[in-house]
Amino acid sequence: MRTPLKTRLSETKVRISLAVFLLCTLSPFAFSSHAGEGTAGTGTHNVPLKEHADRPRHPYHDYALFIAGISNEKGSLADLESSPAWRQFSKSFNASWKGLEVRQLTPMRQWAARELSAVQAARYTVFYPFSGADFANMYSVFPDAGTYIMVSLERVGRIPDFAAMSKPDIEAFFAGLQHANKDYLDLDYFITNNLEVALQGKGMQGVLPLLLLFMAREKVRVINVQHWFMNPNTSIEEMPALGPVPSEKRSIPGVRIDFQREGRKGTQTLYYFCFNLARGSFDPDDKFVSFLESFGPLVTFEKASQYMMFDPDFATIRQFILDQSMHILQTDSGIPIKYFRPSLWDLKLFGTYQKPVQAFSYRYQKDLDELYQKTKNRPPISFGVGYHHLPGTANLLLATRKEPPPSGEFD
Repeated sequence: MRTPLKTRLSETKVRISLAVFLLCTLSPFAFSSHAGEGTAGTGTHNVPLKEHADRPRHPYHDYALFIAGISNEKGSLADLESSPAWRQFSKSFNASWKGLEVRQLTPMRQWAARELSAVQAARYTVFYPFSGADFANMYSVFPDAGTYIMVSLERVGRIPDFAAMSKPDIEAFFAGLQHANKDYLDLDYFITNNLEVALQGKGMQGVLPLLLLFMAREKVRVINVQHWFMNPNTSIEEMPALGPVPSEKRSIPGVRIDFQREGRKGTQTLYYFCFNLARGSFDPDDKFVSFLESFGPLVTFEKASQYMMFDPDFATIRQFILDQSMHILQTDSGIPIKYFRPSLWDLKLFGTYQKPVQAFSYRYQKDLDELYQKTKNRPPISFGVGYHHLPGTANLLLATRKEPPPSGEFD
């Protein structure tokens, strides 16, 4: 747990923060600004995956494996694997995930190892705004960071108490989980309205089950899960996710997940925060912004974010990324190309630039199109990314700062 902050937010910011908390905990979806990721197909192997029996056990990892449909015969939830709902989900999701691995995640990892090796070696904190629950794509391109920070409007949710759930409730949970992932697996991003419906299903309540699912499928071991809150007085409080969560209103809710990758000695940490990144909530003098700055310099990852940072209402988060990032990896739906000053940034283009999909056709960037046309020998991308989810249609921009950004402070 971090040391409580000494400075209090202004009354105006407290009201904004409380409003966002209510959005994240009670009715988070009406203003959801996230679109996440994922591609998939239909695989041919329908045998459920199994956890190795000789590995050390952790209660949180038992839950992650169960949610992911991975058999864990000696785990604390092993008796529930006989449920027809779990078995059906395991069989179906195993096939879909195999398709996602083949079409999306494996070629993405190979591309990143080849093109982003210097960025990966630096092990900066990875910042993923407008992320939704998309852990898998972020982790595929940046697997070696010590810390990951995801921020979106989807509420955090809780780990379901499966042992206390009835058979119909378990069936409803896995049906909702399947529904929540359909667009992600097919399109490389979540469709917000569909995700809203799925996350209101029995036991879902938010993105935490999805985060655990993706971690288990990425074959990392979940060590610890803590609910995280920044209170109105700006103190930070954490509590175990498998214990009771106090009902008092907190200003900024989040979750901290400690995990370990196979073959790695140390642990890695994921933070997910339910927070409104629009101007008026995300302000430079806000202590939550100072908290984020303390993790810098950052590597920012963006995809399928509804072109939010084209909008003046998101000018503050756009400038925060430009000020705090050493590297930015993004699609054309990220920061418009005109904001990358040549004196500050080196740019490398990948893939091909096509006009935005019809829903965002008005976000076409003529200057980015011209830059792509005059840039020869651009490295190709064999996988889809964001709204251009079909292979051969995607673009990525790697912006590297010429001088390190100033260090943030958290006091």
